[in-house]
Amino acid sequence: MAQPTVPEPVTNDDLYAYTEGLRRDPRGANPPDWRVDWADGPWPVTVYSGGRRTPLSASTGPLSALHRVLSGSLAISRVRNDPAGGVQATPETPVPHRGPRIQLRRPVPSGGGMYPTEAYVVPAEEDLVHHYCPYRHELVCLGRTGAAALLRRTLGFAEGEPTGHLVVLVTRFWKSFYKYGDFTARLAAVDAGVVLGRVLRLAEAEPGPTRLRTGFLGAAVAECLGIAATEDAREVPWAVLGFGPPGGPRGAAPPASVPAPPRALERSRRIKRSAAFDRLQRACQEPAVPPALAAGGEPPPPPPLEPVPLAAPRRPALLDPAVRARRASRGARFTGAEVECAALATVLHTAADALSRLARTGSGPAAHWAARTRLHCAVHRVSGVAPDWYRYQPEAQTLLRTGADTDPRCAVTVRKALFAASFNPELAAFTVHISTPLDWRAWRGPVAYREQQLAVGAAVEAITLAAAAERLSGHPVLGFDADLIDRAYRLVDSGHGVQGQICVGAVRTDPQWEIGISQR
Repeated sequence: MAQPTVPEPVTNDDLYAYTEGLRRDPRGANPPDWRVDWADGPWPVTVYSGGRRTPLSASTGPLSALHRVLSGSLAISRVRNDPAGGVQATPETPVPHRGPRIQLRRPVPSGGGMYPTEAYVVPAEEDLVHHYCPYRHELVCLGRTGAAALLRRTLGFAEGEPTGHLVVLVTRFWKSFYKYGDFTARLAAVDAGVVLGRVLRLAEAEPGPTRLRTGFLGAAVAECLGIAATEDAREVPWAVLGFGPPGGPRGAAPPASVPAPPRALERSRRIKRSAAFDRLQRACQEPAVPPALAAGGEPPPPPPLEPVPLAAPRRPALLDPAVRARRASRGARFTGAEVECAALATVLHTAADALSRLARTGSGPAAHWAARTRLHCAVHRVSGVAPDWYRYQPEAQTLLRTGADTDPRCAVTVRKALFAASFNPELAAFTVHISTPLDWRAWRGPVAYREQQLAVGAAVEAITLAAAAERLSGHPVLGFDADLIDRAYRLVDSGHGVQGQICVGAVRTDPQWEIGISQR
């Protein structure tokens, strides 16, 4: 394992240049000699030796709510076979790499299938810290007691405020860093937002109140859990969610005996380091301080053109297990088929609703960024809507053209913006782009950058899930020519910029088999 780097003085201006470079030039995130050691990558799940294990299922009594939330978000739910090993590209080297033939899939999208977001759990009925194992769908007791009270004090929960089960979402950076390097600083934050959006969606379906905390001091929460918060571990808490069962404040009695803690195993022999990445993570250990005025303004208003009305959005069963099973983008090749206007309206409405939920449930910078995240859309093949660049107006459920002149070839521009020709976006029905205010420095803390990317991830989760409900496929991309897309939407010099792209449409039948698995 490499020796820790020596901290260097760094300013918010330096860190902002670094994060904006990840958005505008992801291919330049890593040094020219960067190489991926495919043979020394980490395991796809955290592996423990020993420890007490509690399987989760619908019949586990007080833990059944945890079963429903975790099985629908983080559990290994499908196994895919790809004899060619898939196409695995890095942002700076968009060429095929041969990956594993058998791939483990989860119900949420993840860049490169790395799934760096994991969960620690403090059940309501047992004040012991557990790690959630997505492979076996079980809780592994880490032998740490008293975490609930510590978390409540650290996160500022009111005295007597019910929290139920506590789920702490963390990122194990090495799971993505070994492949993507510095781009992980952005990729992992969006991945955490995707998982947070799904966990929040499922938790709100459970009885009882839902409590969300983000933007906190990560090292303090890690200490509450008794987990390593060192740079080498690269394991950082991002969000804490409390949900069901309903009732008063926690009153779990201390356990009669504390199980012996397990030992975490690491497959990789060498964990690489990046000085720039480490500087950002150290700076994120300080909580964000809200500005006196709202950070970032609104994008410029579109030209005064007649709004394009959308069909009424449908109300899909987003929590239906069959819908979650259809959520897939790997190997998607779009057919070029036209879709109904109602499908476009449903996807955009669902994404706007997810951002509104995060803004309503969260506090601090998470709510701030969610409320200021905007949805744009390049329409390619939607019945009743002319191909062009639009901005979505969620209140009126209409589209506004962002240019005075129409651009019927906007699908070609979306294709040109891709760095790797791993799929065919020009044949998608439409492409949703997510934009945010770019400058987080007014918050006087780069943890606000992470919260910005959490909001982007929550929108990605909603778009891909709604697309699945419409029997379409959503293909998210973070590494693309953001400057080109900013110009298309006339966002240059507006303070806003595009952060993510999801192509949506009908896809060809996948020639490879993929089967669902059920947890024991």
